Amino acid sequence: MMVLSSWNALDMGVTAFCVFLSAMLYNRHSARTMDNCSRSITPQGYLLHNQVTHARLLPVESVNVFTYPTVSLLVSLDALEGRKLDLGWGWVFGYGGLWGRITGLRPKPYLTQQPGSIRSKLEELLLLRGFFSGKRRFKDAWMMTMPSFLGYEGINPLTVYFCYDLEGEFWLTILEVC
Repeated sequence: MMVLSSWNALDMGVTAFCVFLSAMLYNRHSARTMDNCSRSITPQGYLLHNQVTHARLLPVESVNVFTYPTVSLLVSLDALEGRKLDLGWGWVFGYGGLWGRITGLRPKPYLTQQPGSIRSKLEELLLLRGFFSGKRRFKDAWMMTMPSFLGYEGINPLTVYFCYDLEGEFWLTILEVC
């Protein structure tokens, strides 16, 4: 008889969830592709499997190294806030304030604790810092972050925003360190 530790059970649960989410995304993409055969579909979000490694090498008596897997999302803010990425009527994945969904993103913990969408808070931040000059605005931004699970926002040490200008050219990267 094999006994699973809590970490192995958690790993299996996360793996099963990732496979389920991947299948949902694939089915949604396939349905869109069949409906829109004449035009190509640009991906608007990605599920990323990452590996975090920490190494403390000095002082020698305290050497410690560990690695653990993480899951993050790379999503277009326009697609996210336009609800183009919602799955399962927003219960599997969604944007906004629902607490009962499996996974999702809420705007509150990003950039500032002020109310508003992530995009509006990003625009306000860029305006206050003097990045908007004349017609210099951004068309879209892609955000890489860790999602919440079952309404719980865990540790999200880094969110990266990749901003693209009105011509669709890469313009600027913002790192939000929590």
